[in-house]
Amino acid sequence: MFDGIKIDCRGVNPLRWIDNDLFKFIGCFEVRTGEILRHPYEANHEGLKIRVIPSTVNESLYHGVINGSLHKHFNRGLHNANDFHLSDVETVINGLCRDFGINQESIIRNLEFGVNIEIPIQAKDFIKKIVSTPKGKVFDFKVHGKKVGKYFAPTQGQYEVKIYDKSAAIEVDPDQSNTPPQSKNLLRIEVKAKEMRFLKPYDITKLSDLLVYNKVEKLGMLLVSMFNKLIINDMDTSKLSEKQLSRAKDFINPLFWQELTHRQRDKQLLRYRELSAIAISTDIQNTISKLILSKWNELLNMQPITGGIYGNFSAVNVQPKKGGFTALEYRPYFTPLEQDINQFLPTPKNDQKTTPKRYCKICGLDITHRNAKSLYCSKKCANKVSGIFRHDRRELKRTFEIKYMNLLKRKKERALIEICRLTTTTGTVTTCKLDELIMNPAEIRKVTKIDFIRTTTPAALTTQRAKQFIRYATNLNLTNKTNIHESE
Repeated sequence: MFDGIKIDCRGVNPLRWIDNDLFKFIGCFEVRTGEILRHPYEANHEGLKIRVIPSTVNESLYHGVINGSLHKHFNRGLHNANDFHLSDVETVINGLCRDFGINQESIIRNLEFGVNIEIPIQAKDFIKKIVSTPKGKVFDFKVHGKKVGKYFAPTQGQYEVKIYDKSAAIEVDPDQSNTPPQSKNLLRIEVKAKEMRFLKPYDITKLSDLLVYNKVEKLGMLLVSMFNKLIINDMDTSKLSEKQLSRAKDFINPLFWQELTHRQRDKQLLRYRELSAIAISTDIQNTISKLILSKWNELLNMQPITGGIYGNFSAVNVQPKKGGFTALEYRPYFTPLEQDINQFLPTPKNDQKTTPKRYCKICGLDITHRNAKSLYCSKKCANKVSGIFRHDRRELKRTFEIKYMNLLKRKKERALIEICRLTTTTGTVTTCKLDELIMNPAEIRKVTKIDFIRTTTPAALTTQRAKQFIRYATNLNLTNKTNIHESE
């Protein structure tokens, strides 16, 4: 569930942490004089880095920052390979509040959340299927120099999404050398909010928000939405025609997506999804999406902690493993007396009839709560589809008008035209014969449409094509008149 975190510990004197015998704070001093310098004091403890930073405003003040992995801290800094439930998160947060003297209103500066899931194929094989994202930027994710997965992030840098082989990452990480070997099919999907404004729509800004069931539940769909942004090569090419096959080769080429504009990217993404639906092979992306959501819902349950080894900061840094105990048994012990924890307790879900989930066809967000006829999550997504179709219609119209204008430049085709009807920007409509069509540049610029009434099927030219043809006809008619005068 939750992993990396950075907590801004306001309202507490962090100098008290230095007096704790459990921590070994490292500072800086001047070698010749022994003068202690006002640099941040740092200590590492069971997956957390604790920093005491001097204030730049008042020399007598300090503020504290806790940075590290909640998951590793729960396991005493050994690993983060097992499941980390919401009840475990509550245990860790309550322990931090008690032992560091902070409260659950402390501000979160960044946050990582994700799941470890067992997928039907080896994790490294799935990672090879990752082609790109719609924005065309996917990078190799390395652990101690070894490639174990992929990650992508937007240009604004508000978040980062990592997909990697968990077992491979553990094998090359010396900090997790004592971790039991993991399955080769174990895949880690993780989102890191580098700036908390990324999670502003979910109202997650402080520690207490991590214990609210309704807020944490929505992060599961966000995780699925981020994963669905990936473009996966999961096509069976034997199901495609030659034309579709040539298009599929572009879709599985990362460079193809990088060279597209924003409008082209939306259009090609829609075509990619249509082609994937035709030539789908294993449907691995949809399968993993369901596994992510299922795993997230599993981690949300409020089952008792079984075998948790979270240690508190006491004089003796040895604590025996505790067996399973219910939430009501440990909350009074971990909760500070001056703080009412009841307002932050998760609300258990009532047993209700499950309705089939529906997702937006563009961004993949859950739209189960919307009208049954809804296909998109918002007007923005609906407008994207409308814009693509509108663009296609304009391209077809433009192609037709160019071909038609080229036909009209032939003498035989021009002879079939009897009357030209011109429409200007002011809405004025005038008619004339093609041989009499002579206009000056100022008049040509006002024309928006020219209709041709032929002996066969009528047609028209619009916008720039109409102006181009009028210029062509004007030059032709002026040339013909000049030739007649010279012959006379």
